Amino acid sequence: MKQFIIQCVACIILGSTVFGLSKLLRCKVTDAGISEPRRSALDAVAAVAISMSILFLLMLPQILAAKAPTSTHNSHQAFALAPQILILALYAGPAGIFMFRNRESLRSAGISRINLWQSLVIGTGLPALMICLNHGGSHAKLPLPTLAHALIFYSFVGFGEEFLFRGYLQTRLVAWLGIGRGWILASLLMALAHFPGRLILGMGFFDSFVSSLSLVPASFLSGFIMLQIRNLFAPGLIHTFMDWVNVL
Repeated sequence: MKQFIIQCVACIILGSTVFGLSKLLRCKVTDAGISEPRRSALDAVAAVAISMSILFLLMLPQILAAKAPTSTHNSHQAFALAPQILILALYAGPAGIFMFRNRESLRSAGISRINLWQSLVIGTGLPALMICLNHGGSHAKLPLPTLAHALIFYSFVGFGEEFLFRGYLQTRLVAWLGIGRGWILASLLMALAHFPGRLILGMGFFDSFVSSLSLVPASFLSGFIMLQIRNLFAPGLIHTFMDWVNVL
């Protein structure tokens, strides 16, 4: 419980910092250009359901074989890129098909030049500052080549999840339901989407559910960043580096 409270406080501080930086750097508040919000939002929910269902079926043999919690950072093999590329394709495929059918541009998923340089500044500067503060005098746990490999791995994770749940799903839920409800629903769905992965690690059903819920503050933070900057690169970069920092 104490750790969860600390996480919430940290997310509030980071969110406030991003809010201040977005105003300081004069990020533009733009419309996503979604002409039929309700239809597009329901399509987005369907696309996420399709992607996560296929992913769950692919994970099912590993879930059934999982016996006990295992370490995810003890070898180069832990950062295998091929499975992550497949997951990235599963995230992008259904969403891309619906976007193409509805004639929606990449801008409707946060992929554009709008606030691009601000996204790069905030998306790299904020994690860099946190890494310096938390790991300034420590040595990395892994050798440099493995750390570089892990960074590529986590970029697939970060940008894949942020595209599906933030740039694609949240943008459409916000356009349909409004900022508050759209942000909350997308954040909860993203956190719960980690449930199968926890089962693979050998956690029990209840522990996997609780562990997924513990990601809610970070999920809200990513959603807030997307709302403030309106460009996928900011939450994608921050997500990438926040995952990667755990192996430093």
